[in-house]
Amino acid sequence: MPGDNCSPYHPQTNGKLVCFHETLKARLNLLVFTSPEALRAAMAEFIESDNYCRGHKRRGNVTPADLYFGRREEILKRRKEQKRTTICR
Repeated sequence: MPGDNCSPYHPQTNGKLVCFHETLKARLNLLVFTSPEALRAAMAEFIESDNYCRGHKRRGNVTPADLYFGRREEILKRRKEQKRTTICR
């Protein structure tokens, strides 16, 4: 995701990219593509899903988009309140 707060030559940045590429490769290797366009479409779909749909464990199980747009703390606060309410019941 653009602006993922990565610093060039920073060890954590490299780890994030390696993990992303390993996941992308693992998902795409499960499919057979009939054209470069089909591959590009599958990659775009994965990136969209990864950034906007799938929570990331190291980010508190929020999406990179939530983190980027400043929604992480609100989401975590709401989850904590919901957990507290559920436990009290």
